[in-house]
Amino acid sequence: MWSPGRRSALFVVSYAPLAAMFLALRWPQGWDAAELARVGAGVAAAALFVVALFGLAFASGKQVHRALLAFGIVTAAVGVVAVSQGWTHPLALDPAPPRTSAAPAALALGFVVAGLGLLAVILVTAWRGTVREWSVSDPRDQGGAVAGYLASYLLPLLSPDTHGARIAAAYAIYLVTLYIIFVRSQGLVTINPMFYLFGYRIFDVQLETREEAGRRRVLLISKEPLKGAIDLNAVSIGDDCYVVVGKEAA
Repeated sequence: MWSPGRRSALFVVSYAPLAAMFLALRWPQGWDAAELARVGAGVAAAALFVVALFGLAFASGKQVHRALLAFGIVTAAVGVVAVSQGWTHPLALDPAPPRTSAAPAALALGFVVAGLGLLAVILVTAWRGTVREWSVSDPRDQGGAVAGYLASYLLPLLSPDTHGARIAAAYAIYLVTLYIIFVRSQGLVTINPMFYLFGYRIFDVQLETREEAGRRRVLLISKEPLKGAIDLNAVSIGDDCYVVVGKEAA
C-alpha cells in the first residue's frame, strides 16, 4: 500500500475519537431531529464515498473491488439526493438565531465515519496479504505509549467560547501540525488508540531469524496478549507493523 496514502488514512483513523469528542461539544442547536438526521446521512454518505475511493486505490482482489465499487455508487447516489433535496440546509454558516450552524459537527461526523470505514479497509486489506511465519521474543506492550498519545486529544476539552474564523483557524493549524508530524513519524502511525477500542493491543517485539542481519524489532497488533517466545503468523500493514493472524507458544 502506498505509504503516504496509508499513513494519511491511519491519521484519520487515529483521530476519529477526537472528532467524536468535538462532535459532542459542538452539537448544533435549534434544528429538529429529522433535519439533523438527514444532514447526518448526507455527510456519512460523503465520508463513506471517500473510503470507497481509498479502498479501490489500495485494496486488492476482484471481489473486494466489486464490493467497493457498488458501495461507492450507492453512497454517491445518497450524496446526490442529499444535495438535490436540500438536506444540507443546516450546514449554513450563519443560520437565524437561536439555531447554530451544523457545519462544525458535520465535519466531525464525517471524520468519525471515515475513520471507522478506513480502519475496516486497512484491516481487510491486511488480512488478504501475504502471511509471514515468524518467531518473536521479548514482547513489550505499547499501552503506555498510547496513553501518552492521548494527550493530543485535549484541545476539544478546552471548548473555548470563541466562534467563527478565529476558532476555525486555530483548529486548522492544530490538525495540520498533527498531520505533518504524524505522516513523518513511523511510531505515531502505529501507536493508534483506535486499535485498542476494537480489542487489539500493540506490542514491540524482537524478530528472531537465523541470520543476524534479519533480526530487528517490529510492532505487532494482536487480539491476544503476547508473552515470552512465540511462533506466530502475521500480515503487514506497513512501516514494520503487522497484524497477528495466528500464534502458538514456542
